[in-house]
Amino acid sequence: MARRILVTSGKGGVGKTTICVNLGKALTKLNKKVLLIDLDFGLNNLDVVMGVENKIVYDIFDIMEGKCRVEQAIIEDFANDNLFILPTNRTYCPVINSKDISEIVNLVDDKYDYILIDCPAGMDDGFARGVNICNEAIVVVTPHISSVRDADKIIVKLEEFGVSLTGLVINRARGDLILQGDMLGINTIVDYLALPLYGILPEDDEVGIQILVGGNLNKLSQSFTAYKMLARRIAYGESEIFDCTARYKGFIGGIRQKLRKHV
Repeated sequence: MARRILVTSGKGGVGKTTICVNLGKALTKLNKKVLLIDLDFGLNNLDVVMGVENKIVYDIFDIMEGKCRVEQAIIEDFANDNLFILPTNRTYCPVINSKDISEIVNLVDDKYDYILIDCPAGMDDGFARGVNICNEAIVVVTPHISSVRDADKIIVKLEEFGVSLTGLVINRARGDLILQGDMLGINTIVDYLALPLYGILPEDDEVGIQILVGGNLNKLSQSFTAYKMLARRIAYGESEIFDCTARYKGFIGGIRQKLRKHV
């Protein structure tokens, strides 16, 4: 039976879709079989970030309407064994509720180790559809006050829906700005939201390049290391979390800080 994990946030644009894809890839490196599901109907981008948009023949609505079997709609990532996506549709969005989604997911639940649900931001119907089929959630925030405040509201809703396990992922963290006091500190965010910290993901140009061209993260990049740690924490409960400030400490770190100001 798969662990169903909702990837959600209060604010849009915090990187949920990118986190879904790269966390899924990192979990496959641990020999886990992963299915990604995009519930952001009409604004879906999961297939684009994965680089499989041109491989889609059927989607989740075709399954619901009896036009295909679940297995026919699921696409395997060409670059990563054991990573799959159940796509949705950008233009055609019929009425679909939590029961419909749950019935579809139940058909494949025993075939995967993890099912990651890319949830639309906010607390509208998309959130309700996702939260009703998951008992775990990852709340994604960036180190900005608006993102943290909106995440606080989402956490309250997750508690109301009875989501038992919820962890925090801080995305796009800049270690130089945190050390200089120009960005919210990690401890400040964790203390405010009162959630277990699952991982920290750095602001990294490598991720932007990946979104543009598809493919995998460079194994030498900070982000690759951070996602590896995040995956191991989720899969095995390991305690190591990426330190986005480490490379900006000490004499060499001080030079990096000064150089970063001019980039």
